[in-house]
Amino acid sequence: MEDEREILSRFNKLPTSNQVTALFVGAKDIGKHRVANAITKCNLDFKPQIRTAKSLPLPPDPENKRPRIDFVVFFIDMSNKTSLDIVKNSLKYVDVEYFLGHCCFVVTNVKNEPIHAIGIQDVVGLSDMYDSPLICSELQTKQGQNCLARKLVHYLQIASGHCSDLTPMLVDVTKRSFLQEEET
Repeated sequence: MEDEREILSRFNKLPTSNQVTALFVGAKDIGKHRVANAITKCNLDFKPQIRTAKSLPLPPDPENKRPRIDFVVFFIDMSNKTSLDIVKNSLKYVDVEYFLGHCCFVVTNVKNEPIHAIGIQDVVGLSDMYDSPLICSELQTKQGQNCLARKLVHYLQIASGHCSDLTPMLVDVTKRSFLQEEET
């Protein structure tokens, strides 16, 4: 079993007023920094702080300087099987509370099927297993980066309480109700 200190938890620190911290986890050169730059350029009511990591667990923080992580984004590149393995291994170091509206999966290179090293069913299965949103995005263009940034900002706003009368649990319940209506 993993050491409790290695598990990323939302509740080991207090939230910071008007600041939201997201952690982007994924393989090197997957586009995390480009999306982070696009988010920081958005005009927001809060200050976004984006941290990046190739994998979890994060290094020890003996001086307790790391901010509270409000939202975790896992990046998977469909053309890189290692990116899926990194995410799968990192998930065991994330507290279950994050899977209640405080994380999502971003999948890149979905449209470029000839270079796929991962089946889409593997990624969808992972998203379903952790009951977390799956966002498909193309990060090669500024337009794709900005589109993903806007989607992630919306999730950040909800997860950090910056959307009045809207919580991650309400979004999740609504999503489930909508899916059940479609199935009947």
